[in-house]
Amino acid sequence: MWKSGWSSLEDTVMVTEPQARIALTKVIVIFLALAAGIGVCGYLYFEHNKAQIVAAKQDELLAVAKLKVKEICWWRAERLGDATVLSRSPLLGFEIQHWADNPSGSEAAMQTLSWMHAFKEHYDYSNVLLLDVVGKVLISLSGQDRIDPEIGELLASVLDSGQIFFRDLYRSETAQSIRAALLIPILDHKAAGSPAVGILVLEIDPHRFLYPLIQTWPTRSPTSEILLVRREGDEVVFLNDLRHRQDTALALRFPESSAELPAAMAVRGREGIVEGVDYRGLPVLAALRTIPDSPWYLVTKVDREEVFTPIEERALWVAFVVAVLIAGAGVGISLVGARQHARLTQREQELLRKAHDDLEKKVLERTAELLESRERFRQVVEHIRETFYITTADLTQVLYISPAYEETWGRSRAELLQDPRSWTDAIHPEDRDEVLRTLAEVGAAGHAVEYRIVRPDGTIRWIWDRGFPILDELGRTARYAGIAEDITERKQAEKALRLDEARFEALFRLSQMADRPPTEIMAFAVEQQVALTGSEVGFLGVLNEDMTIMSVQAWSTGAGKDCRVEGDPVHFPVRDAGLWAEAVRERRTVIVNDYHGEHPAKKGLPEGHIGLKRIMTVPVMDGERVVALAAVGNKPGEYVASDAWQLNLFLDGVWNLLQRRKIEQALRESERLASMGRALSSVAHDLKTPLIAIGGFSRLVRNHLEEDAPDRDRLDIVIKETQRLENMVRDMLDFSRPLELNRASEDLDRIIDEGLVILDRIAAERKVVIRHRPGANCVRAFTDAMRIKQVIMNLVMNAIQASPEGQSITIRAVRSGACAALEVIDHGPGIPPETREEVFSPFYTTKKEGTGLGLAIVKKIVEAHEGRILMLDNPDGGMTFRIELPDSPGPEHT
Repeated sequence: MWKSGWSSLEDTVMVTEPQARIALTKVIVIFLALAAGIGVCGYLYFEHNKAQIVAAKQDELLAVAKLKVKEICWWRAERLGDATVLSRSPLLGFEIQHWADNPSGSEAAMQTLSWMHAFKEHYDYSNVLLLDVVGKVLISLSGQDRIDPEIGELLASVLDSGQIFFRDLYRSETAQSIRAALLIPILDHKAAGSPAVGILVLEIDPHRFLYPLIQTWPTRSPTSEILLVRREGDEVVFLNDLRHRQDTALALRFPESSAELPAAMAVRGREGIVEGVDYRGLPVLAALRTIPDSPWYLVTKVDREEVFTPIEERALWVAFVVAVLIAGAGVGISLVGARQHARLTQREQELLRKAHDDLEKKVLERTAELLESRERFRQVVEHIRETFYITTADLTQVLYISPAYEETWGRSRAELLQDPRSWTDAIHPEDRDEVLRTLAEVGAAGHAVEYRIVRPDGTIRWIWDRGFPILDELGRTARYAGIAEDITERKQAEKALRLDEARFEALFRLSQMADRPPTEIMAFAVEQQVALTGSEVGFLGVLNEDMTIMSVQAWSTGAGKDCRVEGDPVHFPVRDAGLWAEAVRERRTVIVNDYHGEHPAKKGLPEGHIGLKRIMTVPVMDGERVVALAAVGNKPGEYVASDAWQLNLFLDGVWNLLQRRKIEQALRESERLASMGRALSSVAHDLKTPLIAIGGFSRLVRNHLEEDAPDRDRLDIVIKETQRLENMVRDMLDFSRPLELNRASEDLDRIIDEGLVILDRIAAERKVVIRHRPGANCVRAFTDAMRIKQVIMNLVMNAIQASPEGQSITIRAVRSGACAALEVIDHGPGIPPETREEVFSPFYTTKKEGTGLGLAIVKKIVEAHEGRILMLDNPDGGMTFRIELPDSPGPEHT
């Protein structure tokens, strides 16, 4: 085709002279037409490329603005969500009120500070302040003792409305930096409509997240910039530091009426793409967006020079090509005229080679640009902690997945790209249906969903997944992209906050039980320690003075119901115990998450014991001494340090309540007994002399009567009742007078035998068997034998009276660490927990006969021996009275 064209031109030149002039004219016209055509094509090509470059830059500005607005909205929503959770917490108001009422209380202050420190660290606030209703700083984690005027201006509004206020960015005098703040009213939820008890201020440092978020641009650009502005009066204020000018945050201002300033256009309500002049006086191309639910406006801009430099370079290139083409056409036509039959000359070949070389160079340059763009994309997505992914429009094929997937999911990217179903297979079974339903309903707004995944090693991670469609020129979904973030640490922090609230509620309920019996308090404490740690079983026990015996005071509901251990599962020697006693021996919390594994201290479980998978034991310390022990077991997951921390704080509150109640009760009891003792002593002395006279004369008269005299039986009744009254007077005097003990090292089994000589006959009359089981070794104690015999006889007599016919009573002396112990075990109806505190009170009795002083005297004698008396339930019914006595004299007796 080209050959025939060239031949035609040559034939035209080979005509006669007149014809040659006509042919020359035609050649010139042809040249001009070719030149015009090449010029028009070059211009249209340039305009097309110019429109594409400008449109691409506009799309980039709009996309970046949309992305940043969405991320800022998410950030504000998270912060307001934090404030909403705190404002609705009833226990927060109670805890802060409790601290305000008792600021010197170490427990309240420690709990409040502990919670505030944990919240500040977990949710990345620069400072947390607690203000009273007049704005005085009660607590500040940064140590500041006053608030900024910008915060003070809002206090009245917060207190009047009871609503959360977000203080926009301001320059803080106290922090010497820019801050934002959330003001949260702390309400007293005990009564509806109650005024606020204080204000919680959460200070936000925008340099930690907001400014870095704003200042990052997703692609390489020497002049691109993101501005955050707001209107103040008739001015527009720049809220962040700028790329081309430092220290501008809240300092750089322009009149709102600035016609060509993009920031001023934004606050006047314009949105979309605009052209204008920025704060440097340079022409820029900008995208304007309003940030919903805030006074902020976002401006993404780039210098016009950066946008049009490639266009100008492209224009020069097109002009060069057009010139080359026109020149080539002219040269070709002139060569046609000069050489009619010549083929392409060496010059033309050189031009062709040059055009080819130029074209090849352009292809290589464009290829390099594409490779550089791809490398920038790779560097962004492969160095962020979040997992970035791109899929097909129907979500059935994964086109790209970032390396963070392997770290979070614990699976390879190659496996996912080969089998996209492995993504949904990793979702926790309980969350999978909800996630699939959410993805099936994806629309133009994209999706946002939280779910759990199960890694190959069995660990569970929480994921926050949000995605959005990528549209083509026609508005159709071409791809789908998203970001999956590992929020496990945030979930753990939220769980810790819920546990803190549960512990506050338990302590609040505990504080309402100050007048309840200790058994009821301990039963409540066991159920709460099981609930706080998510366990299935637990118990709470106390230790004796030398920490050798642990006595269980309360079992959890599950433990008491399922335990089938025979015998007396109440008192446990620490020396012979297994894993649970390690907490006593080492005076620290012990956690065993694999009970079936090998443990040096494990000694196995008795027959009938509840099966254990894991166990945690927590000692309650009083100085260097372990006073109580709490144990929980069979939590579905592993026990961790936070479980022990929660339990320690709660048990400290329980023990403090029990100690305070014990002290108050002892003081009241001491005052009451002192008054009662004086009254009893007076009454006993007034009755003693008449009773001696009545008894003596009655016996004298009876001895002078005949055996068959009718009045002899009546005198026997008088003598018997007189003896009963004399015993009552003796009991009154024993109770009212200080005890004088004649103590020595005594064999307790011998004292028991001497007391049973009198009691065996009484037991036989009631058809009750008394069993005394002396041990192989002599059990000695430093005691007054007569007084201890009195204790034994009182306790055994009570057991005889409480035991049904045919039952047995066991009395024994045993060694208990550094103490000797006496135990009287019966199988009667027992003593209700609610009355156990009263049985040692003077004149308390449930029998028709008796003074009600027996157990009061027993307690007085035991305490005079520096011992203690315990009432314990038997597993198969009845009670055990346990008397613990020292086996050697104390310092005051040596």
